[in-house]
Amino acid sequence: MTSSRNSSHSHTPTLSHSHALRPWTDLVKLHPDVEAGALTEAVFAIDLGAIAAGDPNVPVVNRDPDAFFRATYLTADLRKLLDEVLASLSGKSGYNRVLKLRVPFGGGKSHTLAALFHAARNSETLKALPEGKDVMDRLGACPTDVAVAVFDGEKFDARNGKTLDEGRTIQTMWGWIAWQIDPEKAFPLVADHDRDRVAPGGDLIRELLTKGAGGRPVITRPSCGRRRARTFPIRKASSPMRLQGRFMNRPCSALTENTR
Repeated sequence: MTSSRNSSHSHTPTLSHSHALRPWTDLVKLHPDVEAGALTEAVFAIDLGAIAAGDPNVPVVNRDPDAFFRATYLTADLRKLLDEVLASLSGKSGYNRVLKLRVPFGGGKSHTLAALFHAARNSETLKALPEGKDVMDRLGACPTDVAVAVFDGEKFDARNGKTLDEGRTIQTMWGWIAWQIDPEKAFPLVADHDRDRVAPGGDLIRELLTKGAGGRPVITRPSCGRRRARTFPIRKASSPMRLQGRFMNRPCSALTENTR
C-alpha cells in the first residue's frame, strides 16, 4: 500500500534570479542627514514652546513648516486629526472643538502638536505632500489668519512670570494666552486679572476667544501647565493647583459653546 503522501510529488519552491529580492538600500532613499551621518538627537526632542516662540536654535526640520511636513509621514490618524482641526478652524460645524491627546511617553504627542501648529499657521504647506493635498482637497477653503496660543509651563516662571523684550511682564497662564492671541484686543480683557493673578470666569474667556481674537479662529495648547501650577501664587481662597486646573477647563467650555 502506498500512502497518499508518498504518491504525491514533493515540490520545494525556488526563487529564480529574475525574481530575487533586491536589498532595501536599493529601494529606499534615506533623508540626506541620515545618509551623511549628521542626524542629531535634538531633531527627535521637539520643543513646541520653542517652535511657537520662533527660537532660531530649534532645528530647521522642526521650525520650518515646509521642512517639517517634508520629513513627516502623515499617518491615517494624523490625517484624520488634521481634517478635524482644520475643518473646525474653517468654521465648519459637526467636528470636535476640544481634543485631548492620550498617548504614552514617546508616543508622538509633541510631533502631532507641532503638525497642528504648522498646519494652523501655514495650511498651504500641506499641499506639497500627496497625503496633505488630499486633506486640503477635502477641506476646500483653507483657514487663514489663525490665532495660535501655546502655553509651555517649562518656560513660564511660576513666581516671576514671563518678561517680554519690551519690558512688560506677563504674570499668568491666561495673560500669556491672551497676549499671543492679540496683545491689543485680547490681552486688555484680562490685564487686571493677570496683574492680580485672579483666574477669569467663563464669560470673560468666551469674550477673549471671540472679540479678543477679532473674529479669527483660535487654537490653544496649554502645555505642562499643571505641573507648574503647584507653585503658581494665585490670590484665591482655593488651592493654586485647583484654580489653575479650573482655568484650563474654562477655555474648553467656551470653545464648545462657540460656533466659530
